[in-house]
Amino acid sequence: MATAKRSRQRVERPRDSAETFERIVDRAMTLIADEGAKELSLRRVAAASQCSLGTVQYYFPSKDALIDSCLKRQNDLLIRRGEHALAEIASGKAPIDAAVDLVKDAFRHCCGSRQLVRLRLIAIMQGDSLTQDGQERFLYIENRKLADLVATVVPLEASEARLVAQSVSSLVARYAAFDADELCSVVGTTKHSEALAAVEKHLARMTRRLLS
Repeated sequence: MATAKRSRQRVERPRDSAETFERIVDRAMTLIADEGAKELSLRRVAAASQCSLGTVQYYFPSKDALIDSCLKRQNDLLIRRGEHALAEIASGKAPIDAAVDLVKDAFRHCCGSRQLVRLRLIAIMQGDSLTQDGQERFLYIENRKLADLVATVVPLEASEARLVAQSVSSLVARYAAFDADELCSVVGTTKHSEALAAVEKHLARMTRRLLS
């Protein structure tokens, strides 16, 4: 009887399900950003989100399922940035300027979620199942609508514009995945802020040249 009662409690849907789900993912993303995915556990996420372990397991039966949701959240944030760029173009902003600003914005965002970017890159290289849902949207700088729209005002075919977007998105991810010391070494400076500024400037110039 006691076992059956515990089983019913575990699968009971929390009343504030949407808020609870979002809070769990938020806390998991913070833990991953601070400590990396290896140290993540459902029990630690439960404590950080002030939920019971059973509640966390209701939404996420495994650590991989929770990490997958974190990666989806990262994609969704970048999708919204892509949609904002499209809205700016619709309001009259030059498509190439919008694309350049999107690349710079995406780089800043990815630097702030470095551990998730690293996890995504590793998973893709290993063919990990974590990347199967939404993989073609990776970092979403390859937004096809944006690439196709840019292609209407530059001397590029739509396929070439999409390849440019994908190439740039891959570089954004790779540079964002460097830690402070690595990035400083690559750029040749001792100040992380200078290294970040140099990479952002480089990405912006490269994007503009590739689309010109």
